Amino acid sequence: KMMEKVVDKTPPTAEERISRIEHFEALSKRFKHLKEKANDLKMFDAGNDKINAKIILQNQAGFNFEVSNSTVIKKVRDAMEAELTILLTEAENEVLNFEI
Repeated sequence: KMMEKVVDKTPPTAEERISRIEHFEALSKRFKHLKEKANDLKMFDAGNDKINAKIILQNQAGFNFEVSNSTVIKKVRDAMEAELTILLTEAENEVLNFEI
């Protein structure tokens, strides 16, 4: 089966390679963005004094919802970290497994 995979592969055209590079650049940009967000969340934790912290949710219509309860902030922060970890792992795997 391994030989079939090697034999069946035809070299990509120049256009296919360029397209793959553009796809890879988009994947790497997504990974870098998620990595920055993970760092931002760590910095939030580092600067959080548990007294004056607040989280503000705002939608496109301009409506705001503000929370300053430290227990709620921790739960929201933990949920954000868990989801960010999943997304970051997926993005990293896509970058690592991508073939140009």
